[in-house]
Amino acid sequence: MFTDYSRLEISFIGPKNTLFSSQVDKYFDSLELFKGRIKSPGDFQKDWRPFKTDSDVYTIYLPPITPPYFNRDPLIQSGERVELLNTSIRDPIWDQDMFYNVHTYKFNAPINSSNAKKVMYQRHMQKFDVDPRRVKYLNKVDANENEFFETAAKILPPPGYEYLDRLRLRGRIHDNMLIVQELIGPSTMTNTAFADKMFDLMKFHPRGSSKGILKPTESIPEFITSPTMPKEKKTEETLQEILSPEETKQR
Repeated sequence: MFTDYSRLEISFIGPKNTLFSSQVDKYFDSLELFKGRIKSPGDFQKDWRPFKTDSDVYTIYLPPITPPYFNRDPLIQSGERVELLNTSIRDPIWDQDMFYNVHTYKFNAPINSSNAKKVMYQRHMQKFDVDPRRVKYLNKVDANENEFFETAAKILPPPGYEYLDRLRLRGRIHDNMLIVQELIGPSTMTNTAFADKMFDLMKFHPRGSSKGILKPTESIPEFITSPTMPKEKKTEETLQEILSPEETKQR
């Protein structure tokens, strides 16, 4: 059964005399298919909201709060040399989240792409037991001719988030700064056109831009903020009980 935007497939498995019975025919005939959620016209950069942090080197665009898919404004943590913006997108069908993070690192001297990739592995991949020999980067250029490099890997899920099996990273450098976009989620969410759009909806302006700085806010899960994996937690613990960020201080 099809609409312009949806497809519904229903199957029965059983003995031949049951599959072709009048009861099964009545069940199929009783189904009524609706269009469901349809694609809406619009412009992401007009309809979604812009967010920035104190470093003011990028702007990202995120959906308006739309439960059950997008349930909160971004969170931020900031230190002298590390800054993190965090949000998440929920799949209510599978009851799973995809975490979208933007990390800003400030170094004492200019950083090149080779050293930036080492930082990305040590800070973002090593804790998930990613084999460094299997890490490959694609070098690309965005619409504004800013260079970036991207990689992805299968990961060891963090405690309490057994469905998280995929990591995607996109890195940009400017002078002494490294900006890392990070998606952590199930492969059914990270390997999608929507995930591509989340990455692409970043405006990189390393010399600063305008207003729209994000306000300080609460904690972020430790498996995102820490370069090492947190210890095993009891399954009955809530999300708030496992929040214990390291190396960044809450503003």
